[in-house]
Amino acid sequence: MQPGSFRWDDVALLMACQRAGTLSAAARTMALDPATASRRLTQLEESLGIVLFHRGRDGLLPTAALQTMLPAAEAAEVAMLRFAQSAGGVETAVQGVVRLTMPPGVADSLVTPLLPALLARHPGLRLEIDASTRYVDLHRREADLALRTQRPQHGDLLTTRLLEVRPAVMGAPQRFAGAAPAPLATLQWITWDHDLAHLPEARWVEAHAAPDAVVVRTSSMPVQFGAAHAGLGVLLCAQAHGRQAGLVQVPLPQDEQVQVDALPAGALWLVCHRSVREVPRVKAVWDFLRQSVDELQQAGAL
Repeated sequence: MQPGSFRWDDVALLMACQRAGTLSAAARTMALDPATASRRLTQLEESLGIVLFHRGRDGLLPTAALQTMLPAAEAAEVAMLRFAQSAGGVETAVQGVVRLTMPPGVADSLVTPLLPALLARHPGLRLEIDASTRYVDLHRREADLALRTQRPQHGDLLTTRLLEVRPAVMGAPQRFAGAAPAPLATLQWITWDHDLAHLPEARWVEAHAAPDAVVVRTSSMPVQFGAAHAGLGVLLCAQAHGRQAGLVQVPLPQDEQVQVDALPAGALWLVCHRSVREVPRVKAVWDFLRQSVDELQQAGAL
């Protein structure tokens, strides 16, 4: 018999016949009609290539071959029962802690405003959010979900692209909404500090802004957004994140806007380890983020 053709209910039928002693009694135990039970027992014997029971007027008499197999069959039955019992402890409700990791700017401008709706929908959820630039290993279960600007290329991870990240020069709406194009040389800038000077946005600002035009350097995205809101300067960031933070795109002369548009678009990826994807609390957050970001994009808010 091929291992792939053997079914767990074959074990259940075999043991029911052994205990009941008759096909009719075994059929009642298995919630089958006697004809179906007889046909399945015959198919099992043919698959195994051996006779398991002698069938007679007095019922079913185990053969020597079956007596040899019974210890293994009983062990398989016990394993089946344990499996079924353990399933009762599998999580089915959307409750408990979900650990998320993401860059600070994504946490502040995109995810945090969505949390009231998420927790209103699933009041049993509790969230732990690591909003930092450090690497968190999903394979070691250091987090359940990650939002990343780079798609993982290795490991047993599932990914979906939440949105395209298009860079833009962003500023305070009271200063730039409806304003005439402002040449880059006339702007004051807010950018990342020296520890994060390797980021593409920071490198671009260094290449296009005079040193004395940078008025604020900080490792904090909220501070950057706050400084821009206060009118201290402009910053280069993902357009979607800037809009979520209440900023507007700064109008630039056409030739300079071309320079900004030439920056490669990135993406924001939602990532989790395959083993936790269908855990109810993780699935709820995954589905909510996808749905919410899609709705924001359709509404033109991202």
